[in-house]
Amino acid sequence: MPIPRMFPTPVAGLQTAVEIAAGDRFSLALLSDGSVWIWGLGLGQVGTPGYQTPVQVTELSNVAAIAAGGEFALALKQDGTVWAWGSGGLRRLGSGLGIDPVIGVARVAGLTGMAGIGAGVGHGLAIQSDGTVWAWGANTKGELGTGAPSPVDVPVPAQVPQLFGAAGVSGGDGFTLAWTRDGSLLAWGSNQSGPFGLTGLASSLIPILSGFQPGLPLATTPLDFTPQGASGSAQNFQADFAAAGGAASLQWAQLLFATDPDGGGQPFCLLHYDVQGDGFWLYGDSGFFVGPVKPGVASNLLQNTVCALNTAGSAVQESATGLSWQSQVIFKQTGSLKMFSRTQDQSGVDSGWIQEGTWSFTPAAAATFSVVPNTGSSANPTFVLTNADHSGLPATSGGWVQMLVAAAPDGGGQPFCYLHYDRAGNGLWMYSSDVGFFLGPVKPGVSSTALQSSACSIKTAATTAVSVAGQLVITAPISLKAPMKGSRKLYQRSMDALQRDSGWVQTGTWVVP
Repeated sequence: MPIPRMFPTPVAGLQTAVEIAAGDRFSLALLSDGSVWIWGLGLGQVGTPGYQTPVQVTELSNVAAIAAGGEFALALKQDGTVWAWGSGGLRRLGSGLGIDPVIGVARVAGLTGMAGIGAGVGHGLAIQSDGTVWAWGANTKGELGTGAPSPVDVPVPAQVPQLFGAAGVSGGDGFTLAWTRDGSLLAWGSNQSGPFGLTGLASSLIPILSGFQPGLPLATTPLDFTPQGASGSAQNFQADFAAAGGAASLQWAQLLFATDPDGGGQPFCLLHYDVQGDGFWLYGDSGFFVGPVKPGVASNLLQNTVCALNTAGSAVQESATGLSWQSQVIFKQTGSLKMFSRTQDQSGVDSGWIQEGTWSFTPAAAATFSVVPNTGSSANPTFVLTNADHSGLPATSGGWVQMLVAAAPDGGGQPFCYLHYDRAGNGLWMYSSDVGFFLGPVKPGVSSTALQSSACSIKTAATTAVSVAGQLVITAPISLKAPMKGSRKLYQRSMDALQRDSGWVQTGTWVVP
């Protein structure tokens, strides 16, 4: 018969304990060597009725954390896996194998890369290293945070929707609490006994802010990220990072759009801000970072097949408590990716990747063209070419536009007139089939005879290139020479600032008398 103790008494044999947990009539201790010990009423935890003094759970080693619930226990191993033992009622063991009591330790299904665990009366909890929360077991009061209570127990872990940045989690009788990296305390499930710290609220089926005063954020960590989810081809994202030593103590900050923190074997968008060097970088398709570009400087350098960073529209604000990064991201593909943030200070403290939400995207709209006149007959026409660049990057940050007067896009084996304008360099070029390469550059408005061939010549002194309502308008007087006589087609083409080639697009016809 166990002897009741009315005063605190040392538990024999546990001099090196680093963590303890108390469940329903049993206790746990984690020792510094990674072993787990249990005492109290066994209830199947170690396959015997119970122990008055601690015994080792021999099936476990290299354990990093423990949690005790109602008639079951959890252990987080150093390899990021989670293990459970005790009563399988309410599916609280998360193995998906059944509801009978389990004798011995079994792995919780599907959990890898976990960084923390928690246990309620009838449900289990785990935090992944990216700050997402997973739950399983009883859900009659909404304690799993799925958005709806369920009379059917959840046998394997499921992610708590729209909860990111968790740093700690704990379960009670029909409710769950989660502490986030910014110091906030969230709650969901039943508030019948007031565990939320809120009055007049019976329950919440999704995580909500509790009534408790927020605590201090972690010393070096991503804090807020907005928006956390939506869709679009371009978006201004704001990421806030906490630093106990102020922004000056940070080494770098990063944003990642990917299927998983390691990329998941799929294309991804990784943005990097070097705090000490005040420069943006982007991980390129060639396998290394490209950059740097200072905030506010127009450039199309920072892009890969997935995304581009509009550096002219991006900014960083530093303060005594951390850093705020506003990034204007433009997407070049169709898809949906998770969003992560990360930071490291100068002492080497790395927050690791923290999931912030998901983003669905479509590519920025392609360029559109027009030419005036788009039909007619003259040997000395003046064409007004309009190019609408919808890339979202400043037009002067890169790209080019072209016009072709020819029988076909490849020339059709006949003489042709081929004009090229370099946006970043503000230079006119002309391809001469006489010599087999481009002639130029000549700036618009500058008198020159350099751009001419046996097919045509460009009157550069009267040529202009101006931006009108976000569109590039080129006015180009051209002389079409005798070899060009006959019916010709007008084509336009561009490489926008996102390095997307439109290919030749026919925009008119012309007759050279």
